[in-house]
Amino acid sequence: MAFWFWAKANPLIIALLGVPVSLLFIYFAKYSALAFGGQVWPGRIISFCVGTIVFAIMSTLIMGEQISAKTAVCLALALAILLMQIFWK
Repeated sequence: MAFWFWAKANPLIIALLGVPVSLLFIYFAKYSALAFGGQVWPGRIISFCVGTIVFAIMSTLIMGEQISAKTAVCLALALAILLMQIFWK
């Protein structure tokens, strides 16, 4: 809960963190399309899976939320999809 009080007190810092994240997204889109021969779907699916995994980790670390069995299965599926996108040619 302490994170939310800090975020509420510092909205400008939170907004400024969006700039580097946006730049990283632009470069990821560029390089993932290059890596997958001009296809954009693999990059979209990879970003969805990575976002899901990072959200689960951050909600556990920052908010103290436990990972349930259902969430663990979803994370395993996201990891499987991520590995298929990267290694299946």
